[in-house]
Amino acid sequence: WLGQKAVLKQDAVLLGSGAALRRALALSHATSSSRSAAEYLTVTADTAEADLKQRREIVLSPTGSPQLAFSDSAVVRAARNGSVLILDGLERAERNVLPTLNNL
Repeated sequence: WLGQKAVLKQDAVLLGSGAALRRALALSHATSSSRSAAEYLTVTADTAEADLKQRREIVLSPTGSPQLAFSDSAVVRAARNGSVLILDGLERAERNVLPTLNNL
C-alpha cells in the first residue's frame, strides 16, 4: 500500500495501535524508496508551530563573536531535500499545529 502511494506521489498516514510497528514500517519504506534519507519528527502535545519551521539562533563564530545562524527543522529539511517526512505521534498534535501540518 505504501509503495502504491509512493508511485502515485500521494501522502500516506499510518494510524492505529502499535507505534513501534508503524515507525519501523515507515522507516523501512523510506529507506527502500528512491528518495534521499528520511527526516523524523516526534510530535507531542507540547509541539508548537514554531518547532516546524526554520528558526534563528545566535551562535559563536570561530573567532568568538556572536553570529546569527538559521537552523532548519526536520520539516524544512524534508521539504528542501524532497525526502520522506515521518511525523511520529501525529494524533497528539495540538489544534493550532494542525493547519501548519495540513499545508505541508
